Parts: sequence; structure tokens; C-alpha cells
Amino acid sequence: MEDKLRLEFERIKHIKKEDYMPRFGKLFNTNFSNYFYDTGTGKVVSLDDEEYELMTVLFSKDDDGEKFKAVFEELSLEKQLNFLETCSTEKLLRAKKVEDLKLVLDDTDLEDQIMNHTKQLVLEVTEKCNFRCKYCIYNEDYEGDRNFGMGVMEWETAKKAIDYVMDHSGSTVSVTFYGGEPLLNYKVIKSSIEYALKKGNGKDLSFSITSNMTLMTKEMAQFFASVPKLSFLASLDGPEMVQNAARVYSGNKPTFDDTMKGLHCLANAFENSQNILMINSVLIPPYEYGKINAINDFFEGLDFLPNNTEIRITYPQLDTYPFEHWDRLVNNEKYLFYGTLDPLTKWQVYQARNKGLDKENCRNIYFYPMYSLLRLIDGRRRSEEPFDFYPCNGCCVPGARKVYVKTNGDIQVCEKIGTSPVLGNIETGINIQKVQEVFVDNYVNASIADCAKCWAINICGNCYANSYTETGIDIENKRQYCMAMQEAYKDNLSVFYTLMEECPGILDVLKGSVYANP
Repeated sequence: MEDKLRLEFERIKHIKKEDYMPRFGKLFNTNFSNYFYDTGTGKVVSLDDEEYELMTVLFSKDDDGEKFKAVFEELSLEKQLNFLETCSTEKLLRAKKVEDLKLVLDDTDLEDQIMNHTKQLVLEVTEKCNFRCKYCIYNEDYEGDRNFGMGVMEWETAKKAIDYVMDHSGSTVSVTFYGGEPLLNYKVIKSSIEYALKKGNGKDLSFSITSNMTLMTKEMAQFFASVPKLSFLASLDGPEMVQNAARVYSGNKPTFDDTMKGLHCLANAFENSQNILMINSVLIPPYEYGKINAINDFFEGLDFLPNNTEIRITYPQLDTYPFEHWDRLVNNEKYLFYGTLDPLTKWQVYQARNKGLDKENCRNIYFYPMYSLLRLIDGRRRSEEPFDFYPCNGCCVPGARKVYVKTNGDIQVCEKIGTSPVLGNIETGINIQKVQEVFVDNYVNASIADCAKCWAINICGNCYANSYTETGIDIENKRQYCMAMQEAYKDNLSVFYTLMEECPGILDVLKGSVYANP
């Protein structure tokens, strides 16, 4: 064995003995192949069965290095040399120690980002809602967020928020309307859009809104269709029995008929518009494939919708809906996906593998999730050399990526967080020192010990949304999400390479595709 490769073997033995091995990467499989994801470079390499066995021992917590040495020496000389040559030339197993986490600031500093580069304004135009969805995060039975409120945003507050963002943004700005049910305050929405178009004249403006559709009128629909670059996300879980099982009015009254009337109204108005229509569906138990097929058939049969209508489907947020039936499903292997109970993703992968992905026809419940997964893994952070820095998980720049304005004018990081420390108020602006202390320094200091041991640090999407309460960071809650997301990332890698093996050319769907991100 030449000296360079001998040194490589000694280096690997050393990190096995002296370092925390799991941080260097992750082994995963498809139906036919073995792979290794390398933390330091983001590369993925294919392994034959002998190489996979060797790497499994290398990453075993029960081996102090002696078994790794023994398994390595059992390989043929050619296999030994090929393994070491790959590790050396591809710069594998070289992830640098995690000493800091950095926000992506685009070569500026935090203050400049907040003062000059705000990208999105989210207006909570009302806390009220005419629904009482059984899985809603604002439900009184869910302790992770505030309950339904009575706050309503006044026009003056919305106007000041628009003035603030237009004065602190670059050339591109997005304005989003959030609730409660936003259409309960349609007057402020309409006034805000009209004012933003005037105030932001010369800027690249876009708008988005999410609604349960029951309050939609022809007048509203025509207005939304007339607004340039507006995307509309309608909430609809599926056919009548599915929709009415959890998406209900107060008193458990059904909502399906009213929702469909509003959706028809909007679709008709959007028929000759360039604006984007999307639907969000929440899949509640039971999760049998018969139900999933029925939901998909329903959406594919909505021929009054444009073919490119995106259907987004997810599970309810943790702890918002009973999951007792999982105990029954977990004993049925047909619902297990890479060893985990995940019927929806398993079904979606099957559909993508057998039907393909067509960006001109995404009116089904598998296109968008599979498209997003392919885009996420294909666009992951990669380098020929080990990365010099580690990102601050999936965190955006607080007060710059989004300015979330509550009904009373208080500013928070994001509408997805719920309860979290206030950044400031639309009257006084954002407290940059507080942002630095609470959402940068405290977050990094609380997270870095865990991140230093995590193989998924460079593809992590965890952020403030799962990490804060009103008083600050909740590291235990964050850890729970970290563990769940690590399993999800491993599965995502397996799905990506499964589709790459079985559907050559599937990445063509990513070419030239532009999707709204409200």
C-alpha cells in the first residue's frame, strides 16, 4: 500500500477513535443500492455490499476501531485501495469541527439586512376564524400556540406596515395576508394591495393569500384575478366526507358545500389570469391507501381547476390531532416506508415512480411533494472541498426574510412560529439588538452542541418555528423536531436515489420550473 493511502487509513482510524463518528455522514439504502452521504462535502457515493459493511462498522457506536480494522483487512487488496482512494480523492470523512453557526447575510451584516433588504411582509389581518378545524394550531385543545382571538387589523396599522417594508426593502417585495380567516377582513386586504401597488411602484411586487374559501364572492374573486403576480392558496382537504370530518364550522357544522362554491368562484375568475391557484390539503386519520386514493381521485376530477393547480398535502402538526390508530397501522408492513410508518410518502413515491412527474399536470396529491423533495436534495449544499462554515440550520434572517405584523402592530419573525418574542412594533421599528441577542446569539449558543454532532447540519431545515416560546428558545422542543427531521432527511435521500435509479431523467422536471413560495 502506497504511503498516501496508508496515511488515509491511519487518519480514518484516528477519527474513529478520537472523534464523534456519526457527525461525518449517513448511510442509507434504496431497494437495490447502498449509499453514503458525506457531511463535509454534501457528496453522495455508491457503495457495494462489502464497502457498506465496512462503513457500517466504521459508524457503529459499539466498535472502538478494532472491528473496523479487522473487516478492512478481510477485504481484497484491490477493495482496500479503492476504498481509501475514494475517501482521499473525494475528500470524504473530513467534515470540519463545528465551532459556529452562521446566518446567510449575502455579504452584508444583520443591521443592513434588516434596514435595507426586507423581502416579505406578512399581515395578520385578523385573529378571527369562521372555522373550528379539529387540527388547527389555534384550537383551544392545542397548547403549542395561542387560542383563537378577536383581534382585527385596522387600516392604519396595515398602511404603516406597508410603508415600513417598502422603505426597508430592495427591488423585490412580497406581501402576504394571514389569519384567522383573512377574508373576514377583506376591506383591509383590498386597500392594502391597492396601496402597496402605488407605494411600491417600480418594485417587483407579488402577493399571496390563504383562505378557507367559504366567504369568497364573485367581486372578491375578480379583484384577486386582476392583481398582478398574486398566488392564492385555498384550504380543501378532499371530498365531502373527508372535508367535513375535521374542517368544520362551530358546532361541528359541515363546510364542504360552502368551500366548493368559493373555489368555483375563484377558479372561474382565474381562468384567463396568469395568477397561481394552489390547494392545501391536510390528511387526517385514518391513513389507509383506499382513503388516499379517494382523495387523489377527487382532486384529479376537479376539471374546473387549471391543470397546473398545485395540490399540497401534509399530515397535521404534531399533537393537534389524535393518532391512536397508528398503533394498528404500525403492525401492517404495507404502510411502513424505509422502516418508518409513513403511508402518504410511500404512496406518493409509488405514484411518481409509476406515473412520472409532469409539471403541466400537477392536479394530484403526489406531484408537488415529490417535486419539492427532488428540488431539495438536488439543490443541497455541495462542494469539492469540506465546507468552511456551517449554516444556522434552516433559519432565515430575522426581520429581513419576513416581517410578520400582528393585528396590534407588533412584529414577530414569522407567522409559523406562533408564540415567540416580539421584535418590535410597526410604530417604532425592529429592535436590532434584540434580534441579535434572542434570535442569533441565544439560538446559536443553545443549538451548537447538538449541531456539532449532527450529520444533517448542512441540509437542516429546522428553524425558529419549532424552537421558541414567548420567553425565548425552547431547546427541548427543538431537539424533538431535530430527531424527527434527521429521519426525514435520511428518507428523502433514499427517495431521491430510488427515483434516480428507477426513473432515469426524472430530474428533467426541475428544468425551467418556477413555483410560488407564499
